[in-house]
Amino acid sequence: MKSALQDELIDLIYGTVFSDRGWQPFLDRLNASMSFGKTSLLLHDASTRAGAFPISSGYDLHEITAYAQYFASINPWMPKAAIRRVGVGITSDDMYHPRELQKTEFYNDYLKASGLAGGAGVTIAREKGRSFILTSLMSERDLHRSKEYAALMTTLAPHLRRAFDYQQKQYRDGLQSQARNRLLDIAGVGLLVCGGNAKVITMNETASLLLNQSCGIRVSATGKICVFDESLQHMLEHNRAPTTQASYDVLFEKNGRAFRITALWLNSSDIFEFLHGPSVALVVKPVMADLAEGAFGLSAAEAEVATAVIDGMSLSEIADSRQVSKETVRTQLKVVFRKLGISGQLELVRRFGSKASS
Repeated sequence: MKSALQDELIDLIYGTVFSDRGWQPFLDRLNASMSFGKTSLLLHDASTRAGAFPISSGYDLHEITAYAQYFASINPWMPKAAIRRVGVGITSDDMYHPRELQKTEFYNDYLKASGLAGGAGVTIAREKGRSFILTSLMSERDLHRSKEYAALMTTLAPHLRRAFDYQQKQYRDGLQSQARNRLLDIAGVGLLVCGGNAKVITMNETASLLLNQSCGIRVSATGKICVFDESLQHMLEHNRAPTTQASYDVLFEKNGRAFRITALWLNSSDIFEFLHGPSVALVVKPVMADLAEGAFGLSAAEAEVATAVIDGMSLSEIADSRQVSKETVRTQLKVVFRKLGISGQLELVRRFGSKASS
């Protein structure tokens, strides 16, 4: 394989880190070097036999959809792809004998229909049975060319892995920033971000402190988040968001203290979500005990709104952090004033603010 192509592809790999187009220029250039080829970044889960092309070159929408909906589950190359060495290119013939391949439904109903015969691939990363793979297939079975591409992919593999790891770190860092921005960086708020199977990805310093205060959340020795609320725990472990909303809100009370726990389902990249599961931000905030314990007859929501006002938040900020309308917050606050027998926000802060800071 010509070194000029190899050098160009390496430049494009590192360009994925800075370009708005991501991996697409790299895939397009690699694919253009073949005759009637199709190239993709392939995701595959060995346990569920699910797979998809989040990014590809040469495939049409029907081929991409058909693979994700059915043919990923019967791809005969994938069992070996799930255990082969990471970072080493391999030909399709080495993955599955061509004569046996031609007898499969995958070959006759998908590869032939897509005008493909064989090629090469390399596993860039693998985590808990989920693989991130670069694959290039050609319209004709050409073992010599396939071996050339397998060798090229072995050369490209360490560069692919560096770019991949950098992007994953950026997504992890971005998830915490995304959650923090949505909640307006409220002082005293603990933030934990978890991925699939409730495993912690990151947490801030406040969260670390609150975990030592029996706040309704703990982290196991294996890094798994355990929440007192069974419904929320089930959602975290099974990667399921509430069906009607993007957040879930519970109040935890123990030994005269109360904590509000809010789960927010975040947006993440297709690749990150496939490898780590949907990302969830758990926001933990102490609720002022005098208001939350029920001595004044406040509901949990009313106590939290009152606490937020005492903490200096505006009505708009409270509405955004609770994902409700400003009018709803205003109505709840009027109820708070009536139940506490006070005239407005200033009296609320004067009466309870000193207790919140003590």
